[in-house]
Amino acid sequence: FGEEGEIAVAGVGVADGYLNREKQTQKVFIKDFLNIKNNLSGLIYRTGDLGLINEKGDIEYRGRIDSQVKIRGYRIELAEIESVLLSIPEVAQAAVDTFEPQAGAKELVAYYTLHSDTDGSPKKLSTDVLTHTLREVLPNYMIPAFYEHLPSLPMMASDKVDRKALPTPSGKRMKSTNKIYVAPETEMQTTLSQALSDLLEEDNVSVKDDFFNDLGTSSLMMARYCSKIRQCLPHADISMRDVYTHPNITQLAGYLDHQTDTAKLQTQENICHETNRIPSNLQYYACGALQFASYLGFLLLSIALLFQVVPWVASADGAVQLYLHLSTFLAGLFFTWTGLAIATKWLLIGKWKAEAIPIWSIRYYRFWLVKLLLQNNPMMLFKGYPLYNLYLRLLGAKIGRNVVIECHIPPLCSDMITIGDHTIVRNNTILVTYKAIANTLYTGAITLGNHVIVGEGSVIDMNTTMEDNSQLGHASCLREGQTIPKGKHYHGNPAEETTTDFSTPDAHHVSALRQVVFSLGQLLNRFMGIVPLSLMGIFFLVSLGTPESSAISARWVLHILTLTTIGFTVLFFIGFISNTLVPRALNKLVKVDQPYVLYGFHYVVAKQIQRLGHSTYFTLLFGDSSFIVHYMKWVGYQLRRVIQTGSNFGLEHKHDNPYLCSVGSGTMISDGFTMLNIQESSTTFQLSRTTVGDDNFVGNNVYYPSEGKTGNNCLIATKAMVPVDGSVRENVGLLGSPSFEIPRNPPDRELSTNAIKDQKKQLTRKNKHNLITMALFLASGFFYLFISLLVTYSLIQTQHINFALILSSTLGFGVFSIAYFIFWERAVYAFRKMTPLHVSIYDPSYWQVERVWKFSETLLRSLWLGTPFRSIIHRLLGIKVGKKLFDDGLYVSEKTLVEIGDYCNFNIHSVLQSHSLEDGIYKSDKIKVGHSCSIECNAFVHYGVTINDDVVIHADAFVMKGETLSEHSTWGGNPAKKLV
Repeated sequence: FGEEGEIAVAGVGVADGYLNREKQTQKVFIKDFLNIKNNLSGLIYRTGDLGLINEKGDIEYRGRIDSQVKIRGYRIELAEIESVLLSIPEVAQAAVDTFEPQAGAKELVAYYTLHSDTDGSPKKLSTDVLTHTLREVLPNYMIPAFYEHLPSLPMMASDKVDRKALPTPSGKRMKSTNKIYVAPETEMQTTLSQALSDLLEEDNVSVKDDFFNDLGTSSLMMARYCSKIRQCLPHADISMRDVYTHPNITQLAGYLDHQTDTAKLQTQENICHETNRIPSNLQYYACGALQFASYLGFLLLSIALLFQVVPWVASADGAVQLYLHLSTFLAGLFFTWTGLAIATKWLLIGKWKAEAIPIWSIRYYRFWLVKLLLQNNPMMLFKGYPLYNLYLRLLGAKIGRNVVIECHIPPLCSDMITIGDHTIVRNNTILVTYKAIANTLYTGAITLGNHVIVGEGSVIDMNTTMEDNSQLGHASCLREGQTIPKGKHYHGNPAEETTTDFSTPDAHHVSALRQVVFSLGQLLNRFMGIVPLSLMGIFFLVSLGTPESSAISARWVLHILTLTTIGFTVLFFIGFISNTLVPRALNKLVKVDQPYVLYGFHYVVAKQIQRLGHSTYFTLLFGDSSFIVHYMKWVGYQLRRVIQTGSNFGLEHKHDNPYLCSVGSGTMISDGFTMLNIQESSTTFQLSRTTVGDDNFVGNNVYYPSEGKTGNNCLIATKAMVPVDGSVRENVGLLGSPSFEIPRNPPDRELSTNAIKDQKKQLTRKNKHNLITMALFLASGFFYLFISLLVTYSLIQTQHINFALILSSTLGFGVFSIAYFIFWERAVYAFRKMTPLHVSIYDPSYWQVERVWKFSETLLRSLWLGTPFRSIIHRLLGIKVGKKLFDDGLYVSEKTLVEIGDYCNFNIHSVLQSHSLEDGIYKSDKIKVGHSCSIECNAFVHYGVTINDDVVIHADAFVMKGETLSEHSTWGGNPAKKLV
């Protein structure tokens, strides 16, 4: 009762279907799933009408389903507007439809005809009378923006308006407000008014009209408005944050008039970044040749080691001796590899210092070789633990006592890192000690004092300082040249002062002895625990599964196929059990909101839950489908009254403890979402519950802390900083870091409940498509494992195995692997190029994009970073790439929608994302990056963005959709704004 739905009819008086119209019958006559009495046909007729059952038990008619549209989040009944138009005496016919004057900016258009006077001429009616009548009855969001007078409306044979034949409106856009026009008074107001008038194609825009409520603009249109302002006022320092916080021309003009140079961020860059350097062909190809030789050298060294170790391990007599051999080998490999990396750093680099290194030069090659060894060695397994601090000290870093460093990416230039006592650098943070700008690598120092806190997901740029007892909140960025004074708390991008406290009380003391014992336990576990036991299992399976016949035949291949099937199935279920049942058992050993000391029993348990409770493979397999919600429940999430959309969760999301995660009804979560359940200091940690409310939409790369102050019906934009103090935010949008409120439409209950029922058939079709995608994904992994085992057993069966054979086989398999993953990613989209889309998640064209995403998460994402070969991979995957690209870790979501110019630099974790999924609508558009552009670490560029030549985007910046970045400019912040 009281909820709208589709009116359906059933019973003895209802027909069995349309005569000789099978498709139409199947469309509207559905099976009687309610088992209605005396319904002999067993069918229910769907009328296509909306209605509800009121308190009296009567059915209230609410219009047609197919005459509803959604604009700026509001669901609008077109017939309701048409009925008001027809109530005007002069109007004979009326029809309302939608029109996009600009891509992504949907507006309402009113078409009407007029009655004739006695002399046969049409009556007179001004658009002012039309709009005045509509405003008296309807809310602003239902007022059409365009009005088109026609001699007659195009009609179909069924005597209904042929909406497809309605013409494009020829008139100018009308305002949806009845406010009195206020003319601009100052030069700034005039400039802003003219820019907005040109954008909206209106003669006059009142300087008092609200951009969103009165003029009905969208965020995409406002991004274009910002670009237009920068064209008119080249020195204007304006961003989307400024538009939302100053939502009319009067306020925005006042803000721009009072901008001063002192209000801008003052940076103290030690090195000039303006001059763009063009590497020579000799440097480029010579560096690539040296890098290729280095890869080949590592391969030769590995094969030589293999020839020595495998016979020795295989010669073990019995399981005990095999275990001892494997443990000895692992310990030797660990210390040799780590020692080699440290020694190489000191031999090739010496002590890191602030300098400029030309990319593709010999100096750069030395830098790259040391980086490759330091960031790919066994010590990376101990990030966040005391052993990792010891490793950084051996590399030259100055690390104090009781320091916790949980960086997502290990800091490279260790000699320039100083971290004081009792400081914690929390999970998923990035310490930037080098950056690539204008084809030059710049290095710089980072200094963190005593008792400093760096929040989750934050970025500390080089040449920055945090003094004693200072704090930086989560999802924040301390930009180059900034200093946080002693005892101060900062947050946001760029970081600014706040009163928020991000600390966790130190309730325990951590002794040096505890750290030593914990570290020894970690080493023993690696050398004598699960790793050697797992290797023993592999040795056993290999020996057990070796075919009896040495000749390669069809029977031999069938034997390998059988082994692959058994192995793949066993690995799948072991992984699933380890991901679901083991953490569930461990979770019984820890309590919520109970302070525990670091490096103790409960700490080990919590870390195991964190590690095992998240599976990249299974979230990739089930993500972006209806099956992900069931998987999340198996993992431990509390999902309240799931409203199945088929895309409730994306492909990448993390948590600290899944059993303390709760997500509300009707909420959609995008990729890169992290729920933070561990509150940690340098000596203490505790587990806390984290809850996301109902009817939320969460954008990409959002970190949600347990103290998050958001409730129901919130839009949390991409990279937004979730507030942790103040009142609970509801029915609002949150954008930027620090986040600020933007308009958020009220909950669309029809969309979240009944609309899903209406879309049941589309959801079923989507599920079928997703099942095929998942089957293809599993098949690709299965056949890759099959080929791997086929090559391995072929080598084992070879009687005259030698060094050259192993080398050629390894190189061949490496080339095959690259081709294999490229083939799958391109093949699932039929080797076509993507085009910009604006469709529902129930549109088959979106399902194809989902399939591409699932096959793009492979080793190709991190292959050959920092080398010329990276451009080859990008081109093979469909990205248009210019000359001499430097890529240190770029991620591209829709590759064929991206174009990159010559001599561009992309730093680690930079992102070009050509889409959004807000409100279940997939919107994609091209991203164009000009020549000689530099995108710094963790910067995020959204769809529809054009970056002109010689642009620098600072670390952790968020460039919003639709922006145009002018030549020779520098951008930073979240949302990004022009700085220079």
